[in-house]
Amino acid sequence: MIHNQNKISYDEGHHPSQSELFSFDRPMARNVRETSLEAYEEIQDSLPQRNQMVYAAIRLHPNKTDMELSKILGFKDPNMVRPRRHELYKESRVVCSGKTKCSITKKKAYTWRIA
Repeated sequence: MIHNQNKISYDEGHHPSQSELFSFDRPMARNVRETSLEAYEEIQDSLPQRNQMVYAAIRLHPNKTDMELSKILGFKDPNMVRPRRHELYKESRVVCSGKTKCSITKKKAYTWRIA
């Protein structure tokens, strides 16, 4: 895991554990607002583990494409993220935040943020 100016990226092939994603003692999370903690507690029991991972990645890295989220989470295949993100979208937990050129594919793609 690499910390870089309040952003965390993972070495390719590394799959972050639930404790890494939700650890609030990391440098970027020291100033986590109470509302963020409350939001995490609300979803913790109501979402399957992979949905929680995708939700946390979107919360920590808003305005990223599915491919970028896949890389953040250490997955080579965006289909490990896309179905979970779509479920979160259908549940109104995440919303489309726009469309931009993906830093990985260099193609236009939708970006996501927490609702």
